[in-house]
Amino acid sequence: MFYSKYLTPRAYQGLLRLGDVLLPGTAHMPRFSTTHCIGHVDEILRATADKDREDLVLVLRLFSVLPTGLVGFLLQYASKVSSAPIVTTSSISLVHSIQAWWKTQWRLLDLGLRGVVFSVYYSGLNNGLSQTPNVHRQMDYQLICQPEHCDKPV
Repeated sequence: MFYSKYLTPRAYQGLLRLGDVLLPGTAHMPRFSTTHCIGHVDEILRATADKDREDLVLVLRLFSVLPTGLVGFLLQYASKVSSAPIVTTSSISLVHSIQAWWKTQWRLLDLGLRGVVFSVYYSGLNNGLSQTPNVHRQMDYQLICQPEHCDKPV
């Protein structure tokens, strides 16, 4: 059973859905939900401001009840809007201010959601369960540290 200090059970389901939309898995990489990395989400959220955590839980709870296709559409929209430049002009109009605010909010949403999902997915943590897919192993990621003057690996 999952326990989180910061996520409600419904928010947990929303994060699983969000993770599977962002990282559906490929022939070489595991699906987000199969890695069990979500069990380490509290380590990421511990350093997050209380208000940001509350907002994240609200969005994740919403994602838990939305159809998966709609979650994917919202993520695509957020990515598209967040990658568009915010044009600054010397004349500040109400319309321009609203457009800039709108783009900024979508950019923050895109960055925040992707940040949580990618942080836990690529962390290399999977609750120590050897039978679960380990992302680092699938990427063939190997960190080797050795002195420059040494010819053979330590």
